[in-house]
Amino acid sequence: MSVTLAEFRADLRAALLDEIAPYQWPDSALDGCLWEATEAYAYAFPQQATLVYDLAAGQTGVALYPADDPTGALMPGPSSPWASNADLIAVQRVELPAGTPIPEDPRQATDPAASGSSGYSQGWWLRGGFLYLRNPAAGPQVGPATLRVETLQTYNRPDAAGLFAWNGPHNDRALISALARRTAYALLGEWRARDATPGTPPPADLTRLLAAADTALAAALTLRRARALRSRTLDI
Repeated sequence: MSVTLAEFRADLRAALLDEIAPYQWPDSALDGCLWEATEAYAYAFPQQATLVYDLAAGQTGVALYPADDPTGALMPGPSSPWASNADLIAVQRVELPAGTPIPEDPRQATDPAASGSSGYSQGWWLRGGFLYLRNPAAGPQVGPATLRVETLQTYNRPDAAGLFAWNGPHNDRALISALARRTAYALLGEWRARDATPGTPPPADLTRLLAAADTALAAALTLRRARALRSRTLDI
């Protein structure tokens, strides 16, 4: 089930006890906290996608864009960067032809003289949103769905216009709120420090709120990592 930015914002206002105007945090500030939270979440618990591409004889690469809501099954590689509101994190595996893994090309400055020949093993490298092949596609590498690319990507970033909603696991909706709440308290601390007399210590209530948010977030992340098939370190 997808979650819109407005729904996330309502969750966050409820968690912050900031549901009655005039608000402590304006909508724009909470939206920024939520965007930061969804990005941090995605890099800790990325979405997996398996994309396939048709290759013509002599083709040397494909444009690599994040997929819109990949389900884990094979899907055609997106042909436009506007197909989703997600970001590519990493390429995990490339097969060419499908079923035959090929290595990442280190792109050394002193490549062997024969590295461009058809007799040299195939490889790949990523640059500027394009996946390039060491050698032009030929023989069994040519045809429909011969190139298979496994990637990690973020989930869709929910936008203010409502065109895209977050498509991450519904059970983690509360974790997004917890991440954003911690950021919102830190932002409030910055505002208070900006307006305070130099040298004034942070208010005790804000210090307690930050400590409580850190404790709750650490517990939530520990539980989430325990059930994650794949996770990365998240600095908080």
